[in-house]
Parts: sequence; structure tokens; C-alpha cells
Amino acid sequence: MYRSAAPWFGGMSMSRSNLLQRLASEFVALHETKEDLFWEMAQGVSERPEDVARDLAQAEKALNRFRRDPTILGLLSAARGAVTASADRGTIDSWMLFFEAYTMSDPNARRLADEIVERETALVQVCGGIKTGIADPSTGSWTPLGPNALLQMTNNHPQEAYRRAAYEGLLKIERFVLENGLLDIVRLRNKLARCLGYEDFYDLRTSRVERMRKRALFAVLDQLAAELTPRVRAEIKRLEGEGKERVRDPWNLTYYTQGSVTGLLDAYYPLSDAMGRWVRGFAGMGIRFGGAQIALDLLERPGKFPNGYMHVPGIPLMREGRWSAARANILTHGNPGAPGTGVHVTKTLSTTRADTRRICAASAPTCRVSPPSIRPRARAISKRSPCSARRLRRMRRGAPATRSTATATPCPRRRFSRLCERKSARCRCVSWGCSPSPWASARSTRRRMSG
Repeated sequence: MYRSAAPWFGGMSMSRSNLLQRLASEFVALHETKEDLFWEMAQGVSERPEDVARDLAQAEKALNRFRRDPTILGLLSAARGAVTASADRGTIDSWMLFFEAYTMSDPNARRLADEIVERETALVQVCGGIKTGIADPSTGSWTPLGPNALLQMTNNHPQEAYRRAAYEGLLKIERFVLENGLLDIVRLRNKLARCLGYEDFYDLRTSRVERMRKRALFAVLDQLAAELTPRVRAEIKRLEGEGKERVRDPWNLTYYTQGSVTGLLDAYYPLSDAMGRWVRGFAGMGIRFGGAQIALDLLERPGKFPNGYMHVPGIPLMREGRWSAARANILTHGNPGAPGTGVHVTKTLSTTRADTRRICAASAPTCRVSPPSIRPRARAISKRSPCSARRLRRMRRGAPATRSTATATPCPRRRFSRLCERKSARCRCVSWGCSPSPWASARSTRRRMSG
């Protein structure tokens, strides 16, 4: 069940600390409820999809009512004028930026926003029932494929017949969405934006969220298009001159410009290694999860949300005097055996690395994150702990240019190499088991680099 937002009555007498505490607790409760329901809907495996869709719509409405309440922005503005500490002012400024992106004082605008949520939820629910796939050009049999698998086949399959079949499968989805209310949602969004004084919904979102008006953004994009268009046309003519037939067909263009490269990359980015690369990337930077929980949904299946993404239902913060670590969910669309799927999953996971690094660091305030460069951040490292300062001194001092004779063992925790010298006296890491602590392996790391 969703949690509704509590009314903000009598707020003018609320103290600054009580205001910030209530804002945090109210937002976290509404945010977690909505994001948990979204994750259940996105996975497409719920036994009660209609109930989940209904609860998600109600939860999003409740969160929107909280974010769009003009009373809260007024309370924050009054509280900011009464504080003197820069830290408190920064916290209030952050909250004000958040609410300025969503606040709607016009009752008609809020009514339109709720109607848009209902229409969007209904469209997502209807789209969940569409059967997507291709008629196999070789056998004529029906092969179920999700939207992401169809897109990968359109871009990367070496046979044109399969690329065209996948493209037609994508067109089927497009027509279905257009016939089931997408244009009505676009009209309502633009009506909402004009009600709030903006040109259209795109202008509303860029102005409030990105702090950049649509016309200013389009001026940049127009300049980019003007510079790229001649090069793209020249590339198409070059491909046609090489005998590539029907390059301009939509199911051929992407393949001829990048499909062959994707096929070559498959040997270097197999799907089976994507997860290991991602985890070793964190470990190589010295990041520990610090109690954070990450749920992964990696493989393609029917009914699954079509876009790869990461979201954080559980926000890391203090709850009633106790630290609560983050909870994150990551969704990708791996399709074993399909060309380009390993590269696709690796890219999706890589785009989440910065966000995951932040939530893991936030979930463990005492953990140390190894910097990518030692010297520029020497002062910051030396302030962390005596162990970090000792590690820095060892790195600066250097070591003999001879390789260690210790057994080389794959380890995810080293910073510069896939190998670490496994020495029992140094193996103190409880998180990964086999790797030495980051400061204990500094000398051997420098030895390998210099050797």
C-alpha cells in the first residue's frame, strides 16, 4: 500500500530543526514507497500487476502532492532568513532547489498533473500486455523478444533479414503506444506547462530541473547538428561508394556505421564477464559497500521494463539516531548469445558506477575511497588516518625495481593491477578475503609498476 503525504498545517510556528527533520522523514517515506513499487512493476514478475500499477499511481500522486505544495517552499524561505550558520543555510538551499523544481501553486495545474500520472500508469499497464518479437525469417516461427533485444538485433545482427524483422517489431510497439494514449499524454503535458507559464512540457522540464530554457538548449543542439550533419552525409556517401546497398534504410544505417565494430568488441566484452568487471572496478578503487544493498536484474525477459537504469529506493541517512545504509536496484537487459549484448550490459553498469560509488560511500561514513591519483590529493589522504599517511609515504619512497617472487593470485582489491602478492601476514581484508589491506600492498604495487 502507498503512504499519503501528511498535511503541512500550523507550519509557521515550526522550528527550523523540526522543519528539516519533518521534511526528511516525510520525503524518505514517500520516496521509498513509490520506488519500491516501481521496482516491483519494472521487473514484470509480480503476481498482482493490476494492484501494483494502482498502488504505484497512488504513491506517485502522494509524492507529487508533497513536492508541489507551495506552503513548504514558503516555510523554507522564512527559515532561511532566520539562520546564520552556513551549513544550515546550505541544507535549506538544497531543499529549496528541490521544491522549486516541482512546486505548483495553481490548483488546475495540480489537477492536470494528477491526471497525467493516471494516464501514464494506464499506458504502462497496457503496454505490459503487448507481445513483442519477430517472425523468424528462416523458419517463419514466432520468436518472442523484448524491446531492448529487438533494438540490439536491429543494430547488430549480421543478416539484413533479421535486422528488418527486428525493426518491424519495434514499429509495432511504436504504433501500439500511439494508438493507446501517448499523444493524449503529450497534449496534457503541454497543457500543464502552458498553465505554469512555459512554452511546452520540454521547456518546463529543462527550465526547472536543468535550469536552462528550451531555446538556449536548442541553440546548442542546433550548432551541434550543423557541424555533424555534413560529416554524417559524407560517411553515408562513402559507404554507398564502397558498394554497401540500401545504407539509408533504417534497419541498415546503424549496422553499417557501427555494427561490425560491435561484433569485434564481443570478444573483449563477453556478457559472462560484465558483472565481474563492474565489481572489480569498485574494488580497484578501494570502495567498500559499507552495508549498502544492491539488487541486480541483469537478463532480458518478456514483460520487463524496457530501459536499463539504476535507482535508490533506500536513501542513506540517520533514522532515530541509527545509521541506515542505502538500498539500490540496477536493471539491465542481457541477452546471452545476441551480438553486442555484452557491450550493452557493460555500458549500462558503467553508467551506474558514479552513483553507486556515492551511495556506498554515504553508507559507510568511515570508509576510505582510494583516489585515482596520489600526488594531487596527498593532503586529503594524509588527513584520513595514520594508515593512509603511512601508505602515502611508502608510495613516495618507492621500492627496488625487482619483481616479488610471491604467488600471483587474482584479487579484486588492488588499485593498479589485477594481481596482488598474497602474503598471509598482510591479508587482513574481511570484505574480499584474499586481498591485502590497501596500505599494506602499496610497496608491492609500486614494485610491479617500476618493474
